[in-house]
Amino acid sequence: MPKESSEQKKTVGRVMHEFKHGELETAGGRKVKNPRQAIAIGLREAGASNQESPKRNRQSLARTKAKERRGETAQQEKEGRGAMDRGRARRAATRKSSGTAGTRKSAKAGSRKSAAKSATGTSARRTARKAPRTGGTQRKTASGTRKAASGTRKTARTARKAASGARKTASHARKPASGARKTASHARTANGSARKSATSARAANGGAARKTSGRRGEKTRAELYAMARRRGVEGRSHMNKAELQQALSR
Repeated sequence: MPKESSEQKKTVGRVMHEFKHGELETAGGRKVKNPRQAIAIGLREAGASNQESPKRNRQSLARTKAKERRGETAQQEKEGRGAMDRGRARRAATRKSSGTAGTRKSAKAGSRKSAAKSATGTSARRTARKAPRTGGTQRKTASGTRKAASGTRKTARTARKAASGARKTASHARKPASGARKTASHARTANGSARKSATSARAANGGAARKTSGRRGEKTRAELYAMARRRGVEGRSHMNKAELQQALSR
């Protein structure tokens, strides 16, 4: 249920006042004796009932305010409009006085807190003045620590430089060895090329010699063909070397 407005709260309060004083009646004229029924009537007249639609609640509140302006409520009829106004004034004065008392209490509490804070601050300052001054010693210790750390960093840098120089020297030493390996590799490549050339030359000489010896031992197809032509062998142009040899051997 939405939060009630101030006008709705006033209406509910007026209905409950009528119930308390026995002035609240139903539409049929019977006195209301059940507190729950009184609460339901107050919410319906204030337009704050959760059993009605928002539109009906607005209409109920407007009808109730019009009745209050005309002075037709049970409280106004039994006690008079002046009594109702006086009750409202008393309630307002009570709220104001309670607010003033609360303000006084708050002021007293604030003054006590301020006094406690000032006392705490004073005692803290006295303690700080009595305590020995160790800030200079701490600063000196911190300075010595920083110097030691700086010396350590310098030593580490020197070590790194020495290691870098050693690596460079090793690299220079490796370069001549690498050049020697390259020279040896080139020499091996040249020797391999020379061996391949010699092998090729021997193979060429051997092939030529074999061809020459073969020619010396047997006749070529051209020679066989010439002999077959002189003898008048038929079909000699279509014969190969073996067939020519066979035809001439007959």
